[in-house]
This record gives sequence, C-alpha cells and structure tokens, in this order.
Amino acid sequence: MYRILFANRPSSWGGGAEARLLEISVSLAAEGYTPFLVTSSEGALASRFRAAGVESHIFPPSYFLRREGYLRYYVAAPRAMRSLLRSRAINLVHTNDNRSIEPFVRATEPLGIPVVSHITDMDGGWFSRRNLKFVNRTAAVVAVNEAVGSFALSHGVKPEILRVIYRGIDASKFGSAPKLRAKTREGLGISEADIVVGMFARLHPRKGQQDLLRAAGHRMLADVPLRYLLAGEDWEPDQSYEGYLRDLALQMGIGDRVNFLGFREDAPVLMSACDVTAAPFRREAFGGAVAESMFAGTPVVGYRDGGISEIVRDGSEGLLVEPGDIDGLASAILRIATDSSFRHELASAALKRSKEFTFERQINAIKALYDEILAPAGARVG
Repeated sequence: MYRILFANRPSSWGGGAEARLLEISVSLAAEGYTPFLVTSSEGALASRFRAAGVESHIFPPSYFLRREGYLRYYVAAPRAMRSLLRSRAINLVHTNDNRSIEPFVRATEPLGIPVVSHITDMDGGWFSRRNLKFVNRTAAVVAVNEAVGSFALSHGVKPEILRVIYRGIDASKFGSAPKLRAKTREGLGISEADIVVGMFARLHPRKGQQDLLRAAGHRMLADVPLRYLLAGEDWEPDQSYEGYLRDLALQMGIGDRVNFLGFREDAPVLMSACDVTAAPFRREAFGGAVAESMFAGTPVVGYRDGGISEIVRDGSEGLLVEPGDIDGLASAILRIATDSSFRHELASAALKRSKEFTFERQINAIKALYDEILAPAGARVG
C-alpha cells in the first residue's frame, strides 16, 4: 500500500480541516496505508496524530514562510524535506493548507513524487499569483465541494487537475447520541419544553454568531421558549470576541437564554439535544457542522452562501435566507420552533439527506484518486 505524507503547516487544532485530515489518516492506516504528518511546531495537531499512531515530524516555520529567511526557505527546507521523503519512502504528498504547497512542490519535483493539494476554504491566499504557479504543478487539486471548485477555477486553477470530493461525516459518532438527549439537556438546565437552537463553530465574525444573537433578540421571538447553545472556542487568544458576544447577548435581552460552551468534543451529543442548528456562515467552504447536524436529525437554519446550499435544500432539510438578513433568520427560527410538524418533517429529511455525505464515500474517492495518480507509475522512492 502507499505511503502518504500529509502536510499541514498550522500546528494548532483548528477544527474542521484538521479533524478531517486526522480522520483520513486513521482510516487509511486501517486499510494498510502508512500515513505520516508534517507540521510547523509541536502542538495539539501533532499530539493528536501521534496519539492515533501516526508518525509526525516537525519542520520549523521558516520552511513554510519565505519572510522567515530566504536561505532556510530555498535551501534548508527542500533539503530536509527530500531527506524525509527518501527515508520514509513516501509515494505521495497530500497538503492541507496553502503554505505547504510551494515548499513541497519544490521538494518533490526532483524526486518525481506527486503532490495533491486539498483546498478547504475560499481564501484567496490559496491562489495568489505566486502560489497559483505551484498549485498548478500539483497532480490534483481537491475541492471540498462545487462552490470551492468553482472558486478555484475562477482563480486560475487548471480544470484538468481539479477534483471535487465532498467531506464525509463519520456516522458512527451519532449512533448513541439521540439516547443521551434528555440527559444532556438536563445537564444544561434545559427542559423538554424548550426549543434549543445550537451553533457549532469557532467563535469568529465570519461564522456569524453575532447575527444569530441579533436574530435571537428579535421581538418576534420574545414569547417563544427558545434556548441557544454556542459551542466553539474563540478565534482571539484573549477571548475578546467571546466577550463581545456575551455583551451583545445582554444588550439584546437574551443573556439568560444563551449558553457559551467553549470547544466541545461531544458535539454529536449536543447536536442531538438541539431542535435546530444555526449556520449563519459567510463564505463557508463546506460547513461540516451542518452535515453533522443532519446526521443527528437536526434541521438547519442558515445563510444561502458558500457551500451550505449544496448540503441543505431550502424547505427540505432546513430554511436558508440571504446573508445578513437578520429578520429572515429570526423568521426561519420562529417557523421551525412553533410548527412541530414542520420541524419533524425537516428532521426526517435531514437524516435521510445525511447519507449523501458519509465518510465512506469520501475515503473511497480519495483512495481512487491516489490510485489514479500512482498506479500508472507504481514507483516508490528508494
């Protein structure tokens, strides 16, 4: 089986993209592949990979960032990378961030080792004039959905190397979650009579927690027994954005209805305890929390932006409104909260739709891509 080196310069555990990478690595290892990780410092990412049995290597930040030193970037980095590639007999490098592409393309080309680049968001940094030259020298660019694929093409990625592979969700995480609904709600001080709106995302302006709180404070929702769960860590190291959100909740008169839960490992259980998942995301590439909520049988309200509309069909698995439409967001919450028949209809459709986004589909597509790239050559690094 193939030996795959995964490169992810950020060494922190950011959530979706990092979790997906670990899931792929562990799944491939279980099927006889040998995964490796390269990142830029010791941290949560390397710790989690090592705990899962994945050999992990640390290259300094200067190997990924030109501004840290030209000699290290152009001389030391490719030398160290080639040494690792040879010593571990790597067949293919799979990058997971925009800063890993150039250094690994430079390192691999003399060895004839192909690179696959996974595009996980709609950040123009992937396709700066400089980076695009190296992106187009990879064997394949994997977009997490059609929206990201269109974004990549519009920025100059060659159509012949683009592949769309939807992120998959591990359904096994949701097996026992519904059974814990009552216990979870009780632990949070929430009664079965309450309608719970959950949001599962890093606290960040682009994720739209501020829009959810403004909608929650809308007068049309004043008499509805709603509770709000915000699960996710602050993107600001000093927790200033969470502080802003807490103040906003108080200003909107809903401070007693909102629970800030921080980062949670038990998101599947929390999703099952919710009646609605809110996703007022802007420029969201995929929306893993949206797909996960559907596995929990939880309908979604959100913005018709980015890749979310590829997962949720308006009026079928949830309700979508235009980005920034606070009144529309509040109205969508009101409709689902006050119409139990409609809510259950959406929940059933969400659960059925979730089968389109299984992890098995994703991993099979990735293995097929590796075979497409590597099988003709069949070569290994000596």
